[in-house]
Amino acid sequence: MADENPKIPTALELFEFFREFLSKWSGLAAHKVDADDDEIPALDLELGLMFTEPLTGILVVRASEKLEKLLEESSSSGKARETKLGFFTEIVILFWNRFVAKFWGMDSRKLAQALFKKSIPLDWPNRKPDRAITVFIKEELLEIRLWTSLSPAEMDNWKKSRK
Repeated sequence: MADENPKIPTALELFEFFREFLSKWSGLAAHKVDADDDEIPALDLELGLMFTEPLTGILVVRASEKLEKLLEESSSSGKARETKLGFFTEIVILFWNRFVAKFWGMDSRKLAQALFKKSIPLDWPNRKPDRAITVFIKEELLEIRLWTSLSPAEMDNWKKSRK
């Protein structure tokens, strides 16, 4: 049963959840990094999704390009895995599905479809995220940013196509 007020995990809960998720999926360890909220590192891979249920929000996962190769290598060591999406995209989608189940007690497939896109910082709301974590996976950086309670202008900005 879903909560009336969807829970926004604390940064520590988000980190612990991601650490466990990554370990189960790939066997890789994530190590928390204390990062400055105002600093936006240049990261090549970025995939975000805007959701409208059970509340409005944007979830962005960013990583260095070498992380894709690291995910591919680690996933093939335990069992053969093939993905048409790419390993980074697969991990973002699986993370979203499990995030919704863990923190909101819902099935993401039964929610209004999230708007996925390769995003850039210009697509984000012009404010600090409600939650943000930065981790190292081996030597590779990964960042998760979550904004909730989006304004109509923030939603419109996300929908814009930028080349």
